[in-house]
Amino acid sequence: DVSAPGSLPPPGGAANGGGAAALATPTSPPKAGTGTAAAVASPSAAAADASGGPLLKVLGVDIPARAFREVALRRRRQDDDGDAASESQNWVQCDICHQWCHWVCSLYNHAAHVNLAGGEDAPFHCAACCRSRGVARPVALTSTLDLPHTTMSRKMESAVAAALEAKGVEAEPVAVREVAANDERSASKQAMLDRRWSSGQRYPHEFPYRSRCIIGVQKRAGVEVLIFCMYVQEYGATCPAPNTNRLYISYLDS
Repeated sequence: DVSAPGSLPPPGGAANGGGAAALATPTSPPKAGTGTAAAVASPSAAAADASGGPLLKVLGVDIPARAFREVALRRRRQDDDGDAASESQNWVQCDICHQWCHWVCSLYNHAAHVNLAGGEDAPFHCAACCRSRGVARPVALTSTLDLPHTTMSRKMESAVAAALEAKGVEAEPVAVREVAANDERSASKQAMLDRRWSSGQRYPHEFPYRSRCIIGVQKRAGVEVLIFCMYVQEYGATCPAPNTNRLYISYLDS
């Protein structure tokens, strides 16, 4: 996300909450010149519905134009109400090419830049200038490789590397890290506590487990990208039945 060199930050757009066209519930036909969202198709002059109104062809299907209505979509400016310190709304200017870059897209860490300069903003160099002019970022990006390995993450990383090599995949290596490991307890629902096992034994009040978070990171265009994240719950030998020695994948995203 960049704007023209030397210009002010863009007032709107997708990166900071800009508007977009939308479908809506049936009502009156769209009206031209209102400044609101546009319809997804234009009416055919030769096509008309039973009432004589125009038809819109959507995915090969004729739909009466009166089934759509325009919805006013508010465009948010950078200085609109909201958290002014939010990373999703702020921009930073490169001190070399003077282009404005979105904080998140440029991986700009404002707090780190301020701390580096003793309370003042340290110089910022955009990724394009770092590549084309061979300059370094004043504040270096931290790396996943700086995080310590665990026995699990080391074995998983080796397994991923072996699998990619076996398939003949040539790509940047995938770094695997276990970034959380916490002991938790899951309380039983009252509906289950009211029940008993067939043996007459009461249902357990809680199930202790260990929660782990495992991530996979790979470099794309020189930037580390989180490509995999998984949360698991490990129920050990001391956990009551039926969760004894069970593993539950509670979240997975890639």
